[in-house]
Amino acid sequence: MARRVTELKPAGLEYSPGGRAIGLFLFLQPPPPAELHRFRPAKIAQFVWSSIRRGVSRDTFSYRGRWPSTLAMKTPLIIAIDGPAGAGKSTVARELARRLGLLYVDSGATYRAAALKVLEGGTSPTDAEAVIRLLDRSEIQFVTEGSQWRILLDGRDATSRIRSPQVTLAAAQVSRLPEVRKKLVALQRSLAGGRGVVMEGRDIGTVVFPEASLKVFLEADPEERARRRLDQEEAEGRRATLAQTAGEIRQRDRLDAERKISPLVAAPDAVRIDSTHFTAEQVVERILDLAKERKLIDPPT
Repeated sequence: MARRVTELKPAGLEYSPGGRAIGLFLFLQPPPPAELHRFRPAKIAQFVWSSIRRGVSRDTFSYRGRWPSTLAMKTPLIIAIDGPAGAGKSTVARELARRLGLLYVDSGATYRAAALKVLEGGTSPTDAEAVIRLLDRSEIQFVTEGSQWRILLDGRDATSRIRSPQVTLAAAQVSRLPEVRKKLVALQRSLAGGRGVVMEGRDIGTVVFPEASLKVFLEADPEERARRRLDQEEAEGRRATLAQTAGEIRQRDRLDAERKISPLVAAPDAVRIDSTHFTAEQVVERILDLAKERKLIDPPT
């Protein structure tokens, strides 16, 4: 079967034996129906192509991702979105991943999970040796279910517990430890299998995926960032004030800038976007335009 499928590569199909979250086929670009006769065996080509068009391939070929409805892309596609807290990374990255049918990953959630483990274990987030010993006995997993994601800590759902202010500040401290970053960067890289990923964080374009297809650095005025973060916290049921949120953001900015390992900086080849006066949807459209300009995705036909 593998040998026969390779004959279909010119038709836009690629064989991936046992690929993580890929299954048997990757849809790259549909062949013109009139040219299907060129591919042998023709019946397989016709079957695969008609199955893809009907959506049957999702089950027939065990594809566990989502097919983009309007855009055909070159795979694998890795889009890195970096920036400070409150710049709009999460909202933009989630919507971009949805539009492209890619996996969305919040890299910061992995550091928050590590910080939660440290706090629950009564360990100081600045005690490098103790933190590493604790994390060596822990398991952090990033699980996606459709457009939703969860972070598991030792098999338990910790998604809601990693968003407290205490965890936020501890995460900034834990992330300064080289061995912690090494361990979690390896986890983050392992999540980029399949058709690709939209990953947000603070060092995605510089450290995690320096070879990313597209790198974006999102910025915004400090006041606007504080307002956005406050809205997010209120939506998640946490009580806070604008002054308190602004203070936490200033402290996080200082820790990110002073971090010796992977400080928050834009990659030299990143596209900087100031989102202060733009909606999340407008930023997403701008990033999609960049991807089209670089021929990473094809415009709708």
